[in-house]
This record gives sequence, structure tokens and C-alpha cells, in this order.
Amino acid sequence: MALFTAESVPQWQAVSSRAYVPLHCREIAEDFSATLDVRRMSPFLALSKLTSGSVNVQRSAALIADQDDDTLLFAIQLASSGRVSQHGRDAVNLDGGFRTWAAGQA
Repeated sequence: MALFTAESVPQWQAVSSRAYVPLHCREIAEDFSATLDVRRMSPFLALSKLTSGSVNVQRSAALIADQDDDTLLFAIQLASSGRVSQHGRDAVNLDGGFRTWAAGQA
């Protein structure tokens, strides 16, 4: 188990980019904080739980192009709402919803 905390959006960008895939984060609110609990189940599977304040997360074509693996992400939204911007599309997820995406697809 690894527990990470961030008290600012730049810290969160660094933490979440290392844990998942390279991301660009922009501040929405000044009172930001986040936690990330990662549990490695096997060499090929990790489960994580994250909580965060409001933040805009984007993956540009350049960030995606730098990724050379076949990471598949699956997210369940337990509270509030979330949005993933990638490939020029926005995927919005509401309470109780889920989404999957291939991180290295351009």
C-alpha cells in the first residue's frame, strides 16, 4: 500500500501522473487537497482510491504520444462528478457511474 497526499494542484499533477499516466491539471478552486491510496495486487493490476478537490484534468496529444504502454484505466465515480478530457473528447462521469479508457491511444 502507498498513500500519497497533495495540498496543491501542482503536487497533485505530479502524484497522479506518477501513479497513473501523465496528466496536466489546472486549478479550479483555491482550497485544493487530495489523497491517493494505491494497492498493488500483482505486477499487472493495481487498485487505487482517490479523493480530491475540484481540479481540471486533461491529457493532450503530446502527453498521450509520450506513453508507449497499453495501460487500461477503469474508474468508478463514488461521489460528485468527474471528467476526463482526451482525444478532443470529454467524458463526464456522475455519482455511481463508471468509465474505461486506453491511456496510450491517440
